[in-house]
Amino acid sequence: MRHYNLTEWQDYIDNNLTDEVRDNMEEHMLSCDKCLELYLSTLENEASKKEITVSSNFTDSVMNKIYKEEKTIKKNKRYIPDLFIYYAAAACITIFFTARGVFSSYQSNVLKITESFINPVNKMEQVFMNGWTDRILNENSNLKDYKGK
Repeated sequence: MRHYNLTEWQDYIDNNLTDEVRDNMEEHMLSCDKCLELYLSTLENEASKKEITVSSNFTDSVMNKIYKEEKTIKKNKRYIPDLFIYYAAAACITIFFTARGVFSSYQSNVLKITESFINPVNKMEQVFMNGWTDRILNENSNLKDYKGK
């Protein structure tokens, strides 16, 4: 079994290898603990080299942004009383229209629509409840004659 060295693992991390070689290295890593440890240590070294540096005024700039954000939140709190005024105005308009009888025509139309749904159901109930036995007797006169005897 061939083990890979540090430079080969570095090339693997930097993606400087062909797909076939990369696949072979990945398969080898599954079976070889030494190469897996070498790969992980190379990966850690790579990460430590690319350490992120934070500027000295980073904290101050973040705190300033938070302070500005708090100011905008305080401005948006005024929106809630304005929303209440809009709802109150809508309620007043609705009460006015109701008092003038604007919605009464809608009520009669809704009742007509509801009746149009109920009437066919009642007719079907009558056919199923009463009419089906008479229909069978009329269609089969033999049964009617039998009933008469």
